[in-house]
Amino acid sequence: NYQKGMSFLKQVKKITAVSYFAFSADSYIPYSPIFSKSVKTLEVMGDNFLKQGKLYEAMYVYENLRSSLLQSKSFYVPIKEKIENLNIEININDEELKEIEKQKI
Repeated sequence: NYQKGMSFLKQVKKITAVSYFAFSADSYIPYSPIFSKSVKTLEVMGDNFLKQGKLYEAMYVYENLRSSLLQSKSFYVPIKEKIENLNIEININDEELKEIEKQKI
């Protein structure tokens, strides 16, 4: 799934790529680099969307990443801090999106 995600990313089908990277990050396999590559790719994609001012897309990436991390969370995967940081980022962006929606009305 990671390779499919990379393929879609190269085709500039970023939202589709997110789904594949998230699926790859759903399950942690000891000593496999795929989990960490998928997590890192999603982090970078979310950050890039934020830098571009694409809040909806960034939220989509961050929420998928958080869901994947929660599903793969275990004693062996030290991701508690990542999940906490994602929760903060999602809350900040959610408040910003609500303000944008208010201004549209």
